[in-house]
Amino acid sequence: MSGEDLRRSLASGEGKCFVALFDSCVVGTMSIMKKNIRVLMWRMNVGYNCYIAILPQYQGRGILKTLNVLRDKYMEEKGLSLLLLDTAVNNLKACYVYEHDGFCKLQIRRFPRCSYDSIVFAKGYNWRWHLVLGLFSKLIYNLSLFFHKKQQ
Repeated sequence: MSGEDLRRSLASGEGKCFVALFDSCVVGTMSIMKKNIRVLMWRMNVGYNCYIAILPQYQGRGILKTLNVLRDKYMEEKGLSLLLLDTAVNNLKACYVYEHDGFCKLQIRRFPRCSYDSIVFAKGYNWRWHLVLGLFSKLIYNLSLFFHKKQQ
């Protein structure tokens, strides 16, 4: 996700950037944008979580939890039922945090113009997506891992 994509999303009202401040200094950010993507054979609007960062000296203070509450409220306001995000495969701390926030590993892939592999995570915001992700996310992830290794 490029900064330009995010700028357009924010300008159109289809995105939101949350900023955490401490003593008037930015200590954390989280952006979310509404995207229309193809899932299997259907097109649907989903939330895409990006540019998530908390300064190291402010981690562990509940800032991310507060940003997550704002993100979840945005998802509800926009009527979005699926949230996606990605991070580098070797970013184990982020992977741990996302899984403990209710995200499921969905896919390993290399995005265009990237020199590293990413893990795509998904989180459902209604019972249908909870069911689908609960039943099939491990299978989908293992298949993507298999095909990704085969391509290398």
